[in-house]
Parts: sequence; C-alpha cells; structure tokens
Amino acid sequence: MNKPNLDRMWETFIKLSDEDIPLGNHIEKMQSLILPLVSRLKDSGLIDWYCLLIHGYGTGVPTTPNDKSLYLHLRIAFTRDASNDEVKHLLPKDCVLTRKCIRQYVDNVTGIHKSLLKNEDITEAWRIVGEQTEWMFNMISIFKTDVNIYPEIFPGQIGQFLHYYRNALQVSIT
Repeated sequence: MNKPNLDRMWETFIKLSDEDIPLGNHIEKMQSLILPLVSRLKDSGLIDWYCLLIHGYGTGVPTTPNDKSLYLHLRIAFTRDASNDEVKHLLPKDCVLTRKCIRQYVDNVTGIHKSLLKNEDITEAWRIVGEQTEWMFNMISIFKTDVNIYPEIFPGQIGQFLHYYRNALQVSIT
C-alpha cells in the first residue's frame, strides 16, 4: 500500500439501512460492492491507496443533520488528477455524496497525533489506515461465498483474527 497523495484523494459513501449492520449486510456489501470496485480501480492503475470505514452525519458524512443513517465511507487516492465527472463515472450507482476530500480533513487522522510521527508525515498514518482496510478485505475474502458471513462467521471467526492483533500488542479496545 502506498502513501496517498492527499491532493488526489476522493471520498464516496454507500448508505446502509437500519438492518444492515445487525444482519451483517455491511460485510456482504464490502464483499460484493466495495472489494470488486477497489480491485478494478487498483488493477487498472487508477488508484494506489484506499480505506474504508463506517460513518454517519456526525463523523464526516456530508448529509443532512436529520439523516441518522450509517454509510460505508470509502476514500480512494487516484494516481493522477481526476475530474468530478470521471470519478462519478467510475463508481457504481450505490455511491452517493461523492466529492474530492477536503484538504483540512485529510491533513490529520482523528486520534493520531501528527507530532508523534516520524517527520510528522500524516500520509504515513493514512498508509497504515489503508493497510488496515487491505488486511480486512483480505480477511473477508478468504471465506466461502456460499456461507452467510454473518452470524455464522462474524464475530467469532473474524474476532479470532482480531485476537491475534490484540495478543501481540497487548491492547484492548472498548
């Protein structure tokens, strides 16, 4: 995973229903929608960095305050400058609120103190966040597609993979 060019970073969102997370449909959407999209863009040389999180209005989704939905929040960094029309053409119709990332929001990674990083290079922190997503995609893609990943696999199986991080680092996240 490369460090992203912050000037070429875009974000898009896929709206989740109220049932998606309790039923595990967010994992299915990652497998069936986001992973193929990222793979296609990466394999074609259009992007060299990506990350995926889940956010709502209060945590970065440019929607209205009365929208209580959660969204898959995909950020991608293009290998060259891209126009709004080009980007929207590359994305599936499920992607909404697509925009070039606002620089002030990518000059930091929430919770990571830039002053503690070597050379105070925030793109290095973004690279690690991207590697986290890459690891997550690798993990969810090893499971059979004819098995409902949720609840049969998640959280037990995925939790066990996360256990290995917790064990080696001896940290707990609450």
